[in-house]
Amino acid sequence: LGMGGRGSSLVSLMMTIKSQFKAQGRRPEDMLCGEPPRHTLDPSALIGSLLEFVHLPEPGAALSNKIPAWQTLIDELSEAPLKADRILRLLSMAGWDETNDRLKPGGSLKKNEKEIFGTVETASRALAGHAAECCEQELAATLVRLLTAMWRSAEQEKQRRRALDFSDLECKTLLLLDQNPAVAESYRDRFKHILVDEYQDVNLVQAMIVRILAG
Repeated sequence: LGMGGRGSSLVSLMMTIKSQFKAQGRRPEDMLCGEPPRHTLDPSALIGSLLEFVHLPEPGAALSNKIPAWQTLIDELSEAPLKADRILRLLSMAGWDETNDRLKPGGSLKKNEKEIFGTVETASRALAGHAAECCEQELAATLVRLLTAMWRSAEQEKQRRRALDFSDLECKTLLLLDQNPAVAESYRDRFKHILVDEYQDVNLVQAMIVRILAG
């Protein structure tokens, strides 16, 4: 992938997911539903509460320090629809603490500022939560598409080489036993007992093979 260590980690992750799909008799493309997800985030509630704050007369020191960042946030959110990751970056620059799910006041607020600050924090939390969900969905869709491309490329290469990988051997064994009762019966006759070491670690395909052989 030309991504160094990160690329190697991604390949390892994708190979693990590919094995899980195959063990369940599924393909990554089964999860695809048309185009990648597109989301429209509505920042109007946050913009409204921020406007109340930045127009307060005689703001305190803490608020005065935040007004430039919040004005930038208002200006950018008021433009054309922004991507979710851009919104999260803007919120972070304006003091949103994603880890603790709160808006940092940056100091002591005056009594009349606290209520409006609470409104701003609530609107920031709602917008940040929605944006984070959108980012997760977009990342999941991207991962599935990458995995699908890798899956198809690997299948084509195996066909070219007339080769099978380990999961192919498992799945084809299951298919053979499941669709050919006489073959399954011939193997059942060969084993009086079946002992599976570390059975909790077998995958679904392996478990189904054992069940067929056990009768």
